[in-house]
Amino acid sequence: MKEEFVSGELLVKFRGDREAHVLRLTPGRQVWDAVREYRGRHDVVFAEPNYIARALFTPNDPYFKYQWDLDNPVYGGIHTKAAWDTGSGSGVTVAIVDTGIAYENYTNPANGKKYYQAPDLASTCFAQGYDYIENDTHPNDDNSHGTHVAGTVAQSTNNGVGVAGVAFSSCLMPVKVLDKNGSGSYAAVAAGIWFAADNGARVINLSLGGSASSQALLDAVAYAYNKGVTIIAAAGNDGVNQVSYPAAYDNYVIAVGATRYDETLSYYSNYGPSLDIVAPGGDTSLDQNGDGYVDGVLQNTFNPNTKNTGSFGYWFFQGTSMAAPHIAGIAALVIANGNATTPDKVRVALQETAEDKGVTGRDDVYGYGLVNAFTVLNWTAGPPDTGSPVITGATGNITGTTAELVTISATITDNVGVDNSTVYYTPINGTETAIAMTKEPDPSNVWKADTPVASNKIGTIIYYIKAKDAAGNEARDPSTGSYNITITDNDPPVANAGPDKSVIVNETVTLDGSGSTDNIGITNYSWDFKSDGIVDAATAVATSTYSALGTYIATLTVSDVAGNIASDTAAITVTEIPVEMTVFSDSFEVGEWNGLWTEDSQNDWFRSSQRAVDGTRSAEVDGRANDARLISIPIDLQGRSNARIEFSWLIESGLDTGEYLIFEVSTDGGTTWVEKSRLRGNVDPENVWHSPSFELSGLVNLRLRFKAKMSSSDEDANVDLVKVTAW
Repeated sequence: MKEEFVSGELLVKFRGDREAHVLRLTPGRQVWDAVREYRGRHDVVFAEPNYIARALFTPNDPYFKYQWDLDNPVYGGIHTKAAWDTGSGSGVTVAIVDTGIAYENYTNPANGKKYYQAPDLASTCFAQGYDYIENDTHPNDDNSHGTHVAGTVAQSTNNGVGVAGVAFSSCLMPVKVLDKNGSGSYAAVAAGIWFAADNGARVINLSLGGSASSQALLDAVAYAYNKGVTIIAAAGNDGVNQVSYPAAYDNYVIAVGATRYDETLSYYSNYGPSLDIVAPGGDTSLDQNGDGYVDGVLQNTFNPNTKNTGSFGYWFFQGTSMAAPHIAGIAALVIANGNATTPDKVRVALQETAEDKGVTGRDDVYGYGLVNAFTVLNWTAGPPDTGSPVITGATGNITGTTAELVTISATITDNVGVDNSTVYYTPINGTETAIAMTKEPDPSNVWKADTPVASNKIGTIIYYIKAKDAAGNEARDPSTGSYNITITDNDPPVANAGPDKSVIVNETVTLDGSGSTDNIGITNYSWDFKSDGIVDAATAVATSTYSALGTYIATLTVSDVAGNIASDTAAITVTEIPVEMTVFSDSFEVGEWNGLWTEDSQNDWFRSSQRAVDGTRSAEVDGRANDARLISIPIDLQGRSNARIEFSWLIESGLDTGEYLIFEVSTDGGTTWVEKSRLRGNVDPENVWHSPSFELSGLVNLRLRFKAKMSSSDEDANVDLVKVTAW
């Protein structure tokens, strides 16, 4: 509290006198020098400055007596009556970035919706705002939340109506970023912050929040802060150890938690390392002060249930949304008073004058404590804090593996309080990255961060720790250089030799080990085809031949860069060459082409249940096909050079002259095709199955192709029971 006294006067009582006398000093003489002189005299009972008394302002608003949150002689209040004797916020604009404010009588020409000014805002000063929901210059409230918040900051006060506001001589700037349901995008919130910063707001109140961080939101609060705007935000109402965003942006925003009448933390209030201060937010489930009403925060707004913008009353709300505007109003008072005019000084004034709650000093439940408007207004900056934080007991050099996070911890203390700490680490072959450390619950001074070192690399990660206090003093550990995190790989690979194989004598068998995996990567492949300990191949895919009948075990061994190894086997069964064997067969009963066929881009072939030679399906071409092709995959002849091709096919009577279904073969891998047969419309028998057979010799490669041409969607042709026998 700042002491005020009359300049050039003393109040002195001499021995034997009934009353003290006013003594006037010679010009230029200091009051306290004279006090010390007179106190040293034997004939003086006491000597002191002639202190100044002031009347304590009490507003005449009839419901002020129910605003325990503003002033209460027992519990809970923020001591506004004493603060108002110093000032009421004149000349400061506070932006209410919210659901709008009931600040004017207005009819929206687009939809005819009517808005009205809250009766108890009739004398409040308003600055031009903006509506980012309707994109116009009339940010009227259609939810009731923003009006309630605005009232706490600057309700018309001492007007004989309703209730009072903290900084009732300040101006309110309504910025609407939340819709009638109380929700809005981060884009709208960020835009509202930019608008307020660019249009004269000295304080921004954000009684809103979200669970996710956003670069757009961070950029907005950083911009406002750098323009000298003090930003106040609600901590959130989830009752968890993490304040919401944007309150969590410690460098730019003052995060506000909520207390009840008894000055304990409200059950819903978020808390945690980012919490700065607490203010009354209320608890509407209680009546701790016994006034017959719930212990919420009372303000003038319209009915929050019906959202009738013309139905005003006085409502008790609860939440960190209600706590934040108490701080915003006090920020306006202290800025107007001139003792603290920058965001950093306002923050320090709030912190240094708060009533300590919980454990001694700043804690994660109450931050720096419960705000006191009177002591904030009488705050004067002390000598600058030049003491840097002290970092001890850091994790130091450690060893981790690629399969885990590595926790970095340190004990960090400061003569005032640690504001934030950060781990700066450089991944293997990466660039330096910053990770914020989190403080353990009070009274611990341990800060921790998990570094995501599982980068599927082995080697050395370097890191160091920095800590800052609110004054910007910084400490680094180690003071120079870095600590090392040595990453090793203990995870072996998983070898996969592929499926077992069956081949004939002297046939080449291909084994594929590329399905093997490793968290970092396979560096070496080794194949032993005959279990004789001899490395036969050192590639992922390898081939071999067997000249004798039997079953052989092929062993694949893989290793990674750390030397971890793993093995897998595949059995190769070698049999005699049969006289004949079926090397290709499809009745079109299983799957769409069963991996045996492809179509051209016309996609006129499909599996049909309209007709079949055997079973229920066949391949059918339909529609206005123009040489629509169904092409087989290359057929493995299993070392044979002769083949018999058999199939059944049919054309419907709808085919016209010049329309057809053709069968072709290719013996050079699909480069050239030779027609073997065709069914012609109005020439060959229609609506009956034909079953031709063709024999080819001297083969190395073989592919089949069916090709159809027709002109109406009612014209069909079918193919079924395709079989290739080789010898």
